Amino acid sequence: MTETENLINKLPFPLSLIAYEYLNEKEPYIKLHRLIDGSEIIIRFLTIIILSDLKRNVYFSQKIKSVLAENLEHPTFGKWYIIIEASYPPLKGKCFIKELPLCLEKVLLPLLGNKGGIINLRNEVFHSGRLSKIKSVELLNTYGLVFEKLLTEIAFFENYDLVSFSQKL
Repeated sequence: MTETENLINKLPFPLSLIAYEYLNEKEPYIKLHRLIDGSEIIIRFLTIIILSDLKRNVYFSQKIKSVLAENLEHPTFGKWYIIIEASYPPLKGKCFIKELPLCLEKVLLPLLGNKGGIINLRNEVFHSGRLSKIKSVELLNTYGLVFEKLLTEIAFFENYDLVSFSQKL
């Protein structure tokens, strides 16, 4: 098994799918879009985990309720970032995925963040129109490593079976 296949197999299905699509894409412009889309899916996925754990632990402070009210109506990549940034601190040491809060704080949020992270890349790509192949490759050379580090850092999910169900079972 290759290192790439090994990484893909460690991630929950929705994340392994985006990792697979990104890692196997050959066209630079499309690969850049896979990177951005994949990063947004990762942050949405992780936000849902954090919010479900907050609900389980009844930690919805007024601050978190306000952040949700202000950002969920039109949830952009940047707004998902704001939601998760505000939501994870109460779960330090209490999250059912114990690695997640520290990983968010130390690695994932800085890689995604507004200060040189993938959100900046998203804004540059989406507001620039069609990028040339040369520019796409240049951006991939920088942000591809960031995205691959992001994927590697969430490989701890291999230690968990994530199952969703309705309360009406």
